[in-house]
Amino acid sequence: MKFLSAVGVVLGTAIVIASAQLPGFDDYARCAKVDVRKEQHDLTADEWTHWMNGIRGAASDYTTSYIDLTKLDADLLASYQNATATKPFSVWEQIAWIHQKYYTSIHGGPIFHVWHRHLLRDVETFIQKHYEPEFKFHYWATHMQYNPPDWCLDPSWKYIGQANDAKDITDGPLGNITFTLTNRGLYRGYRLWSTGCWRSGFMGGGVFIHTNSWATQAQYDAAYTDTKETGYSDWAVTTESVHFMLHNSQGGAQIRGAASPLDDLFWLHHSNVDLQWHAVQTRWNADGKNQSFQLNLPTSTVLPYYNVPVSDAQFIAQQCVKYAPVVNGPPKQRDVTHFCPAIQDEFKLDCGNPGITAQQCQAKGCCWVPGQPGSKTPWCFTNPATGALNEPIVIPQTSSSLMTAECAKPVPAAPIRVPADMFVMAWGSRAGEVKERFDKWAASVADRMNAGGVGIERLEVAGVQRPTPCVGAGAA
Repeated sequence: MKFLSAVGVVLGTAIVIASAQLPGFDDYARCAKVDVRKEQHDLTADEWTHWMNGIRGAASDYTTSYIDLTKLDADLLASYQNATATKPFSVWEQIAWIHQKYYTSIHGGPIFHVWHRHLLRDVETFIQKHYEPEFKFHYWATHMQYNPPDWCLDPSWKYIGQANDAKDITDGPLGNITFTLTNRGLYRGYRLWSTGCWRSGFMGGGVFIHTNSWATQAQYDAAYTDTKETGYSDWAVTTESVHFMLHNSQGGAQIRGAASPLDDLFWLHHSNVDLQWHAVQTRWNADGKNQSFQLNLPTSTVLPYYNVPVSDAQFIAQQCVKYAPVVNGPPKQRDVTHFCPAIQDEFKLDCGNPGITAQQCQAKGCCWVPGQPGSKTPWCFTNPATGALNEPIVIPQTSSSLMTAECAKPVPAAPIRVPADMFVMAWGSRAGEVKERFDKWAASVADRMNAGGVGIERLEVAGVQRPTPCVGAGAA
């Protein structure tokens, strides 16, 4: 098996490490055992069982201590004792409590990636020791599946837990568990439907999630390119901001008071973020970058709570971890036109002008289902499963006969949007400054994508051919 390591395939590019690589990078000599984390769509049934058993074991264990109380100062010790006075925290809750209480110390700066890398490995080995020896914190290649119609309909939710409109989740490894920390079960802020993800409104309405809510590989690559001269500090700020996109899209525990580790999706996501850091470290070592470029922290800096030096968690080799490359990966973007007949009338939004034909409607990427003459229900309407609620999105067509002079074109890429409150949580008084800088970077990435004719690149990233050029109208 190949690995994403010193010599291998990283983000689709063959990279050979220069002789100037930093000490410790790709050095597994001290490891008695190396754990391999895989893309979750490549897991076998047994590997999913190990995953679920490990998490369920930690979430059901109220007697074992993960927290070392001697590491807490007087105020934190009092806070913990008060929170657990009536009912103890499970091991799973203890882990989330640490993340919650140290939140401002481990976000909004260069410590972010290092601390979370150590967290992943420390919890992983704890679960292996106490609950499931074959447990691994596998990753979800969300950068390959950032379009909501794809991730909402992913088959792996049955292993992770299926969101149910902000109600407590009843399946997956954390189904039907009530957390003392939050006084409720795990939940996410939407519902999985056969046609996508539905987020309810306060007045009984709602909307399908249709924006590009997870980061793309193009955006991670741009973070590397745009910080080639400045290094880790700028790269870390950019990618920490990008990583918030998934947290925000999920709602629920993912954005509630920093208790996001309660959600098992947190760990699939952060393993992928860690993989992205490893990939860029591979590039930096190939470029011969020095220590201060690759991590602008004194190596004696200690990680909050754990009190270990950052030098122990700079590279995945020091953690005795490898990442297997994607084999199958997330399902390819599907042609979702077959969802059109299932869409209820109240969810149909008009997608055409009066007199539009079926061919013209479908060429715009919209649904065409004729109704009764005189009906107010549109015959040509947007399909919630495509994400096209306000503007049509291109659906790959197999026949150019559907293309007319009313061209099907890539939807323009829009800048990444991260809510202001996420910046406040992570950067505090610096939130405005960091958000302004991030927004400018996000806009520049979108501009470059559009200038290159890529637009919303999800069709190409997913391995789907772009639509046939418009008939009689030149290139699309």
